[in-house]
Amino acid sequence: MGGDLNAISQIVDAAKDLETIKESDRALAIFPRAFRGLLCSMEIWSMQREYKVREVAKLLSHKLESLNPEKIIDAPCHIAVPALQALSYSMDSNDLKEMYASLLAKAMNSDFTESVHPGFVELIKQMSPLDAIMLKEISKAIAIPYINLVVNLKIITTSEMGTITTFHFFTEYSISCLDINSVSISVSNLIRLGLVTNPPGTFFANTSVYVPLEESTSIKNLSAQTSMLYSSISTVEFAGMENERRRLDITPYGKQFVLICLQD
Repeated sequence: MGGDLNAISQIVDAAKDLETIKESDRALAIFPRAFRGLLCSMEIWSMQREYKVREVAKLLSHKLESLNPEKIIDAPCHIAVPALQALSYSMDSNDLKEMYASLLAKAMNSDFTESVHPGFVELIKQMSPLDAIMLKEISKAIAIPYINLVVNLKIITTSEMGTITTFHFFTEYSISCLDINSVSISVSNLIRLGLVTNPPGTFFANTSVYVPLEESTSIKNLSAQTSMLYSSISTVEFAGMENERRRLDITPYGKQFVLICLQD
């Protein structure tokens, strides 16, 4: 009798488990495909975790191999733990992966550990691969030229004149990039993060540096499109456009970030 009760108990438990699975299936069925895809991605990430740990070890070994072993120290936990966690989610991006690895390597180097700001981990989390590329380009020259596209307008009802900046941060990198809007957004983000600055009224005295920007096909096409757009608005009178010449400078915080996260 006891055996029968055990068998029945097992069957009931199995039935409960099966019902739980069915409930789970029904719940998943109501989720959009994108959400189910996210769950699959999480499962894949979990399965690849051991591989990613090995890859992180390889990266750090490579960055520390030329360093005097006596200078290698334990990285502070408040930097190492969040950096390792963030790095494990960034293995698909070489630019972001390299930044995290450089940060960890510097934190393990007694010559640099005091210079590694804990805020750098959060900065990388908020950066895209393009942000990293743009910051590298700006850091090479300390400052780079850019132009804003400014539209002059006259309000018909009041005859009041005004200006609208229709495009920000057109740089030399914008010329070679297929999506100039992405470059503009990237620079805006670097400014927001405090890594780059564009003080009002600053520009290069040598105006020749702006010629490649102003004569580029991209800016000419953008100007033509903008002219057509504002000329078609009935409430304003289009009064022409101009290129506002400006410059981007890397901040002291940005210089330190580059030293720690973008240089071996």
